[in-house]
Amino acid sequence: MLTGKQHYAEASEVLKIMDQLVHDKDSSDVRYAVQNLFMHGWLDIVTGAKEKGKQQCENALSVYRILNVSGDDDLLRPIYEHILKYDPSDLKHMMIMMTLG
Repeated sequence: MLTGKQHYAEASEVLKIMDQLVHDKDSSDVRYAVQNLFMHGWLDIVTGAKEKGKQQCENALSVYRILNVSGDDDLLRPIYEHILKYDPSDLKHMMIMMTLG
């Protein structure tokens, strides 16, 4: 949500906390880890590291498909398609992102 509202510094801080939670868990939660990877990709795309971000998002979507995680791929794919069209000056685009997320 922070990324969709263009609060990139705050989004980066939240992702650092999420990273720590993913790595500190005794029992691995794949869904949480994959969502975390996708969010990192989203932030990278909109802050200028587009190729790195695309790879992260595509990896997350691939894991969901491979593991047949119902619903998550269907939810994140439309968000990813909008992210790829990102234009920070397009307020309509940002509203779509916030309603999808």
